Amino acid sequence: MLKGANVGLADLTEAMGPVTVALRWSDPSGSGEADVAALLVGASGKVRDDKDFAFYNQPSTPDGSVQLLGKSPTGAGSEDRILVDLGAFPPEVERVVVTASRYAGATFGDLDDVGLTLFDSGGAALLGFDIGDASSETAFVFGELYRRGGGWRFRAIGGSGSSPAAV
Repeated sequence: MLKGANVGLADLTEAMGPVTVALRWSDPSGSGEADVAALLVGASGKVRDDKDFAFYNQPSTPDGSVQLLGKSPTGAGSEDRILVDLGAFPPEVERVVVTASRYAGATFGDLDDVGLTLFDSGGAALLGFDIGDASSETAFVFGELYRRGGGWRFRAIGGSGSSPAAV
């Protein structure tokens, strides 16, 4: 999948249910990992309150609709998985934005093999998005799941910010 592209999830699988978003990278410099987060966003383009974040200090939203499953080693680096139950969101949640942040001067340009894979509820890969142009960013938006026409879609963003607050 290319940056900026989007696709309806119903076009990718008939077995719609919870999906898993896997963020991956390898760190050849050993400069540290990245912290992932998922933000539940309403029509205003903002989260409704602090409960609409899943991050290292709050790994699940109170209703369990988003759960950070943690880091797993891969052959080339590591992967963070996020379980997203699209059927559990109230109607006012329009988007789930998937982000990551680095600290202490580390950037996404320091990492290799930065990308995302979306899996269906059975563990089959639905799509992949490789991000080859990361540079001096310390905060990165990988992509978003969003409602459109009664269904859910995925958009590959690969955008950035200079600080975690920019995400």
